[in-house]
Amino acid sequence: MESTGPVERASEPPSYRWANIFGTLMAILTLTIPALAIGYYSSHSGLEPLSRTPYTLDQSGK
Repeated sequence: MESTGPVERASEPPSYRWANIFGTLMAILTLTIPALAIGYYSSHSGLEPLSRTPYTLDQSGK
């Protein structure tokens, strides 16, 4: 049997360019979002130093 239609190339896999772009984007976001979140929430502006005592003395020294 002969086919009169165009011959398809069976040796080449179909191109999934959008899947490659999406996968690359997901990998970049997976690596950067946790680092940005850690950097944001570990800023020193609102944290108290750990060396402070949990109590304070009044003016008389008691």
